[in-house]
This record gives sequence, structure tokens and C-alpha cells, in this order.
Amino acid sequence: MHSTYIDPLEGKDINDYTPREQTILYVTYVRLDLYNQGKQCGPAAIQKEMRELDIESIPSTATIGRILRDQFLTNQRTGYYPGDSP
Repeated sequence: MHSTYIDPLEGKDINDYTPREQTILYVTYVRLDLYNQGKQCGPAAIQKEMRELDIESIPSTATIGRILRDQFLTNQRTGYYPGDSP
């Protein structure tokens, strides 16, 4: 698996993650929530939603794009699937 992939189903408390990992999880959760609602879920939409949720550390759209790629959340995907190449 990619070295920066964070499994959102790991079951750890959000405070057990580093600030960088927390940002990855916030982007992941916001993206999946927007996707499940049938809304735009690209980097700009995620950044806007994070602002509306008053999340403190909001990454740039370029960083959000990299996080989405590393989390396997591009091209209408909803995450990493067994058998995906790392």
C-alpha cells in the first residue's frame, strides 16, 4: 500500500493520530460524505466544506488532491480495495 495511506476504519481515536494524519482523515471523511450525498467532491469542494465545518488546519487544493490520490479516492472510487496495487 502507498506509504501515506491511512486506514479510516482502523478504529483508533482521532487524537491518537499525528496532526498530519488527522488532516488526511478529515479530508477522507469530508470527501466520502460529499460523495455519498451526490455532491461535488473535488479538492475545492472539500476545502470549502472543511471551512464550513470550522476545521482548523485546511490544506491547499493541491495537497487535498494528493491526499485523495494517496487514499485511493479519485475517479469515483471510495477507497482502497484488496487487490489494488500499492
